[in-house]
Amino acid sequence: MANGMKVYHLPHVPVMQGDVAFLSFFNSLPLIRQILVREHIDIVHGHQSVSILQHVILMAAKSYGLKTVFTEHSLFGYGDFHGIHLNKLIKWSFRDLDAAVCVSNACKDNFVLRAKFDPIKSFTIPNAVDSKRFNPSPEIRKKEIERCGNPNQINIVFISRL
Repeated sequence: MANGMKVYHLPHVPVMQGDVAFLSFFNSLPLIRQILVREHIDIVHGHQSVSILQHVILMAAKSYGLKTVFTEHSLFGYGDFHGIHLNKLIKWSFRDLDAAVCVSNACKDNFVLRAKFDPIKSFTIPNAVDSKRFNPSPEIRKKEIERCGNPNQINIVFISRL
């Protein structure tokens, strides 16, 4: 792909009828290890606590001694069926995370309580974008105009979450 981006497909072979991917953790380990070693990965970053794939990859990465970071976007409850079971999963899955990023102070408070995660290793970056470091440089624009020769060409970078 362009700019050296690589896309990997991890086929999740069901372990039993109706398997929802978490049991395929053991099936995926050899593939995940191969990717982490081949690409010389130092840090693995996952998003969204309901993503089974990110749980699998973060746990695999931690078992191989890599640094792990997680970004939380959501506010989950403590009393409903889904929240109770998700909270049990994240307490177990995230016990060895090196750091967590939350998109608001409320999100951080919620995550620290739900995951029993160390607040010292938890950081708030509003909307997960550090606006002080994400400012367009007029110099880059000038270089792009010189490179492409079209001053009307506009490159749009869109960062979002649903």
